[in-house]
Amino acid sequence: MMLVFWALVIGGIVWLVRVVTAGGTGATEHSRAKAIPEERFARGEISEEEFRRMRKELQ
Repeated sequence: MMLVFWALVIGGIVWLVRVVTAGGTGATEHSRAKAIPEERFARGEISEEEFRRMRKELQ
């Protein structure tokens, strides 16, 4: 019975950590989405006009 108790406690902690850390991914994903056009523009893959359009759409 003690083993089941500790398994539930550890499982609850793991679940809680996943829920808390998943909430912060939205900002990170948005920052990454904004960084991709900047990287492509810096490498010369897209024109300045395309870069400005992409940046405007992401705001």
